[in-house]
Amino acid sequence: KQLDAHALRTLQQRLRSQLDGADPGGFRKPFAALLLAEVARTDRVQPWMTADERSRMAEAAAAYLSSVRDYRGYVDGEGWRHGVAHGADWALQLVLNKALDASQAWQLLNALALQVAPGEGHAYAFGEPGRLARPVAYAVARGDLGQPAVDAWLAGLAASLGPRPEADPQAVWWARRANLENFLHALAYLAAGDPSPALSALATSARVTLQELP
Repeated sequence: KQLDAHALRTLQQRLRSQLDGADPGGFRKPFAALLLAEVARTDRVQPWMTADERSRMAEAAAAYLSSVRDYRGYVDGEGWRHGVAHGADWALQLVLNKALDASQAWQLLNALALQVAPGEGHAYAFGEPGRLARPVAYAVARGDLGQPAVDAWLAGLAASLGPRPEADPQAVWWARRANLENFLHALAYLAAGDPSPALSALATSARVTLQELP
């Protein structure tokens, strides 16, 4: 609470400009996203954005999550990039904000769905499935997404795998399946045992989706 709304707006604008253009080293965009998660948190704790500003931030977060193609986590001698995880953290702070409506939460979850099992077949190794699961669990905990829609969203993730290949090439398919399986386990773990009906139903749906994976 040491920055006023003007300073936070300026900071947000500068950070969002860091998401534009090429990023050959791969550090600038992920860490801009991570700092934008902190900017989003300030608005959740003590609102200062207008509804339009909040909507544009949700759009920017969804666009960033959808755009990540650099899947490097930690690289010895270089450090962290972790673009997917940082994008998930940004989405988390936004879905926690009750000022966002259900359609905006869905916008973020649909962008996040593109990174649960990337089509490129990258195998996550730096905790990304757990980081992706957190905004989903908290979005569902809001109670305004509707369980049938959540069930359909999870079923869509499973359907995106397609049938199990009978011959090569199949390594990409197996990597994607492992990513999805790890995400569903993380989601079921986060929701299990929670007394809220929405999270209890989410845990059940995640387990059912796991059982139905090809």
